[in-house]
Amino acid sequence: MKRVVLLLWTALLLCGCTPSPSVEPPAASACTLTFLTIGKGDAFLLTTPEDTHYLIDTGKAQDYPQIARMLRQKGIDHLEGIFLSHGHKDHAGGLEPLMHAFPTDRVFVSGRDTVSYTEILPRDIVPAHGGQLVELNGGEVLDLEGVTAEVWIPSAIDTENANNNSVVMRLSYGSCSFLMMGDAEREEEQALLASDFPVSATVLKLGHHGEDDATTPALLDRVRPSLGLIAGNAAENPDSVDPAIAAALASRHIKAYYSEGDSLDLLCDGTSIRVTAVPEQPLPPSLHLSFVSVDRAAQSVTLRNDDSTPASLKGCTLISQRGDEIYFFPPEVVLAPGASLTVVCQDSTAPADLIWPQDSVWKKKDDPALLFDPTMNLLASDPPRR
Repeated sequence: MKRVVLLLWTALLLCGCTPSPSVEPPAASACTLTFLTIGKGDAFLLTTPEDTHYLIDTGKAQDYPQIARMLRQKGIDHLEGIFLSHGHKDHAGGLEPLMHAFPTDRVFVSGRDTVSYTEILPRDIVPAHGGQLVELNGGEVLDLEGVTAEVWIPSAIDTENANNNSVVMRLSYGSCSFLMMGDAEREEEQALLASDFPVSATVLKLGHHGEDDATTPALLDRVRPSLGLIAGNAAENPDSVDPAIAAALASRHIKAYYSEGDSLDLLCDGTSIRVTAVPEQPLPPSLHLSFVSVDRAAQSVTLRNDDSTPASLKGCTLISQRGDEIYFFPPEVVLAPGASLTVVCQDSTAPADLIWPQDSVWKKKDDPALLFDPTMNLLASDPPRR
């Protein structure tokens, strides 16, 4: 085997018409909330009138390729901030890989939530990637380059149900506003409505993926939104398409958008909101890499450069899909034409060119191995994708 010398990397649809893709450029003075349709999981991208970018939740680790691909498609290589509603995997699982690939200035978390951050630890992750951790206590009013973000956090911590510790945010631009409920369930909704926090909004991001333990009639009647965003769909989480919730939205003439199909841009000019689809438009692959072998027992993966020119692996990623582990190739690695290299986990005794600094990421025999280029095009998969 050739080696490279390392050169020192659904059923219920929209309660209305499906939006058509837009070819119009964004207005000069506008903000956009992009609903990244990753299934059961929250990830929203806020683009401000000054063309700065914030994520509101990061989805699951396995959603990283889709989220990163959309950010690259939009020409984003840096984030001013990431807001985490709470620490569950489907809201914060993509934090570490996104911070690795997209330098991020600040990460905002609840300073009161001592319950939900058990596996994902922003206090360790954020400084390790050069960001500033900002702990919110509720009552903050933040200027996000022209978009006002008001923050509400429940004063009483729910130790039994971590969803009810979600950070609630109200984003406003002109006369339009977005109320982002995280995973808040009925109990947190009641506390929110009993406070003096302004809840009226043009767009409501429903709590807890649209399931029947959230989004009470009382909340809908106070918020009075025109649009509802539900981070779930019938195929992945049938509970997200709850008939009673869907009926409550329809009876109030609230158009519902579920997390399926293309991502959606909600373009706000300060007086109205226009919804358009954002189809993925991946760039042509710039590299030609393939798997020579994937030995899950030995925790070893060998790949080859099938091109006639050297391949820089800067920005390339190797992913263990079932385990949600992601390996970023060192930026200095260059693979000669026709040459191969082997990546092994740190607990493996197999010969290696590169060490994945984790133990046994290939935990299942059928765990797909995925190889992506810097713009998140899938270069190789094992087993092959159909």
